[in-house]
Amino acid sequence: MKDEPVRPVAALILDGAGAPETARRAAAVAGLEGRPLILLVPVERTGFSLSRLTHRLAGIRQTAEAEAIAARVRPVLESTTTDFQVRAVPCLYTQAGTTGGASLKSIKAAALAIRAFILVTPARQDDGTIITKAQRLRPDRHAGAIGDASEEEP
Repeated sequence: MKDEPVRPVAALILDGAGAPETARRAAAVAGLEGRPLILLVPVERTGFSLSRLTHRLAGIRQTAEAEAIAARVRPVLESTTTDFQVRAVPCLYTQAGTTGGASLKSIKAAALAIRAFILVTPARQDDGTIITKAQRLRPDRHAGAIGDASEEEP
């Protein structure tokens, strides 16, 4: 039986005041769980186009924008000695950026695409303070079913 890859911890990093705390919390969770950390950064999605060049240039711009936002939390993460990767998550223009309005549906879909085990997101309280919350994502339905079926056979 093959060793399954370790499922990462994902963190939603917005270009705002709560980003360092979210990154710190995600690094702590990743360290405790012994999992890699992936920063999900919402960026503006491009419109419809059939041109490969347009999509390629948009991908380069999105990656650069995500890296620039992640660079602001890099000192926090380097102090925790946690290895991390940065992934751009294309969202609608109104959902990307500093507003914190990133579509949670898009973020959860990106987290599930990388098979993340835990998703850490910032949450704004009524008094305006930003806290972070970690939620465990539902495990793959098919992975459990395959493992259970192979164990039941004589």
